[in-house]
Amino acid sequence: MTLLAVMLPVLILFAAFAIDVGNWFAHKRYLQLKADAGALAAAGKYGGFLPDCQTDLTLAAQIAGVAVQYAGVVSPTPETGVANPVNTEANEPTRLTVFVNSSSYTSYLSDGGTVCEVHADDTRPYSPPDADSDPDGIWTDVKAREYDVPSFFGLFGIPVPQVTAKARVEIRVAQSIDKSLPFAVEGGEWTPCVWARWINDATGAIVGERELFRTDPLGDPFDWATLPSDGLAVTMPAADEHVSMRVRAGDCTDTNRQEIFDTVNPQRGIVFVQSYEPGGSPGPTLPIVRSVRLEPSVAGGCPNAYFSFIKSGTCGVRVRATVDFSANGIEPFVRARVFTNGSPGGWTTLSAGGGEWTGDLGQLTALSGPHGVEISWAQLQGTSSTSCAAAGDPWDAGTPCQDSFGIQQRVFLGSLLRSGPVEVAEIPEGNSFATGSTQILHAHVRMQQLVNDDWNDPGQIIRSSVQTSDNRSGALDCVSGSNFRDEIIDGCTGYQINERTPIPICTPVLSPPDCVTAEPGNKQGQLFQGMNARFGCETNYWRTQGPITAADPRIATLILTNFGAMQRTSGNPQDPVPVLSYAYFYVTGWDGDSCAENDPPPPTSGNTQSSVWGHFIAFTGPPSAGTPSDELCVSFDPAQACIAVLVD
Repeated sequence: MTLLAVMLPVLILFAAFAIDVGNWFAHKRYLQLKADAGALAAAGKYGGFLPDCQTDLTLAAQIAGVAVQYAGVVSPTPETGVANPVNTEANEPTRLTVFVNSSSYTSYLSDGGTVCEVHADDTRPYSPPDADSDPDGIWTDVKAREYDVPSFFGLFGIPVPQVTAKARVEIRVAQSIDKSLPFAVEGGEWTPCVWARWINDATGAIVGERELFRTDPLGDPFDWATLPSDGLAVTMPAADEHVSMRVRAGDCTDTNRQEIFDTVNPQRGIVFVQSYEPGGSPGPTLPIVRSVRLEPSVAGGCPNAYFSFIKSGTCGVRVRATVDFSANGIEPFVRARVFTNGSPGGWTTLSAGGGEWTGDLGQLTALSGPHGVEISWAQLQGTSSTSCAAAGDPWDAGTPCQDSFGIQQRVFLGSLLRSGPVEVAEIPEGNSFATGSTQILHAHVRMQQLVNDDWNDPGQIIRSSVQTSDNRSGALDCVSGSNFRDEIIDGCTGYQINERTPIPICTPVLSPPDCVTAEPGNKQGQLFQGMNARFGCETNYWRTQGPITAADPRIATLILTNFGAMQRTSGNPQDPVPVLSYAYFYVTGWDGDSCAENDPPPPTSGNTQSSVWGHFIAFTGPPSAGTPSDELCVSFDPAQACIAVLVD
């Protein structure tokens, strides 16, 4: 009995200790579930908030607020005002505190920045040495604390350690995405090789070409130029023929390079070079046009007067023309006008000064392709030209001594359909030279990255039409044995990003695959059926500029590939194309639909048969959207798919 009397308190003490430890671990486990739930709720809330929440703190507070809400806090917190918590089981809510992006378990959102901030380094208080995210990331960090946990020892005033838990979601680039639409879009950032080709603009005859090289191989994948020592000697043709430059890009072996030219007139290039007559003397009623040059307008000018890519709006060009008239007392006049898709615009009367005639040609619409610049002349009577009118309007239809020099220059406003992913195309030496002269010409080309649209941008065609069954058009056969209709409905799943360098290849086949088989042919009926079945006639929130939420059925993902991958001149039209990235896309219309919620195709789209259109969007998918890569998502201008992933 004595032994029992001695041992009983010890046994009770050990039993109480075991119960307290078990209770502590139970509270710890449930608290971790709450922290995870809060972080995952924030992951689902990012959606379309990025990048707007980087400047709109109310959106950032909503993300932080939902993290606190799903972590089970009852009382409104100072930074979010959450009043309807969920997951309040197990841990006593009144003893629970939750902190978002805090450096400790005892302070609210004060030293950790917002949940949408790009955290520049790991030296700030909220990113301690044991942080689970890399510098430069975007994350939501949830720290939960339960204090005064009930315990047997607590009845005797013995303190019990507080229970803490943490969880963090981070925004990363997707390595794979489930249910992508079976369409591939070519991007200029993955162009393996680029050439510049000069042609006779009147006949299409090839003058010569030069290979271009990246100007910054390690830092800038978009910028290309000929080597300084490798210019092309071009002898300028007759004054009525001219020269233009095309861009050839894609396959480095010259098997399937895609040539970028003026699609309105395929024998022409996208950068025009005038050839003018340098000799001879003007007659009494026959002036001679010499050099005609273009430059951006002073106000609202195009980035480059000869070739520019702007997504929306307008830009202006100014002309400078040298015209030699007879010096025998005449009164000369020069004017210019711009042609758009073969239709002339209004005339602009040019002003004389400094031996040139100058004037603004007005504003040209984005994505509108080539614009020929016509120069015409007129003169009133001089001492040696009595056949001309002595006075009056020199441009009246019945007034003699007026004529046109024809098209003497050309402006090109590029688009993905008209000029591919070319953002800059220029000839540094100039765009006007004398007939018969030999010029050493170089080329500078910048391929554009696919970027997300602003609300007012016209949108993108993501699958262009085809007329024959052996042409590749951007469609993919991503599910073996399935037809194109069902592939649209069910989407493409199970592919990963192709990381083979320096040039992505598709052999040998990897598992999971990083290349996808092309789907040649028109498939117009199946496209119409599949798009109708998958997207129906849901509300189009692009029209109202949002809100675009994670539940919006018009959000889809697309596979991105290198420029030229979908353009084949040889080989099997079903040869696979590499999966180089993914991008989120907001579908606003497709060929054959009758939905009132859908938008018409973008302007200057051309033939929209078997086409789909919409807008690349900045969007962050939830963890269930796919598999993340190790690359952080910190920029939301490029078209890419980002995923919120639980990292802790």
